[in-house]
Amino acid sequence: MKNIVLIISAFIITTLFASCDLSHYPIDDPAITKIDSGLLGKWREKSKKGDKDFITITRLNDYKYSIVDKEKGKKSEAMPAHISVINNARFLNLFIKDSSDEGYMFYRIHNIDSKAGTFSFSTVKDSIIQYLYSPAEVRRYFANRLDDPAFYADTFYMVKMK
Repeated sequence: MKNIVLIISAFIITTLFASCDLSHYPIDDPAITKIDSGLLGKWREKSKKGDKDFITITRLNDYKYSIVDKEKGKKSEAMPAHISVINNARFLNLFIKDSSDEGYMFYRIHNIDSKAGTFSFSTVKDSIIQYLYSPAEVRRYFANRLDDPAFYADTFYMVKMK
């Protein structure tokens, strides 16, 4: 019986740690990169038609955004975000707070085309980020993995809604 309890406990702990890719720290604190007005607006995934699922990005101040996600008719709380630049690569630091956890998720922004009304980004997917102990450490860690495809998960292509 003890072995079963130990195995189940180990599985639960492993699952919790493996599924959590939130960092306790952003790349920059405070934010030092001014907002890109090309990101402001209402966006949907290019592959999805209609207006049920979208994100709205607004200006919070000169350095921060507010992001609201509407999925399946349900809106999220406004989430603060800011851009950090590492060797010309732009990352969105998105602060997420829900009932079970809080921290920063990161997205690498590949392209913002204001004229075409498009942008693309990839999700940073690395469970090590939850163990980094300062913004400087997060920055160093990212700088060493900028060109590693395994550092990123899904890529999303967004179009501006009218």
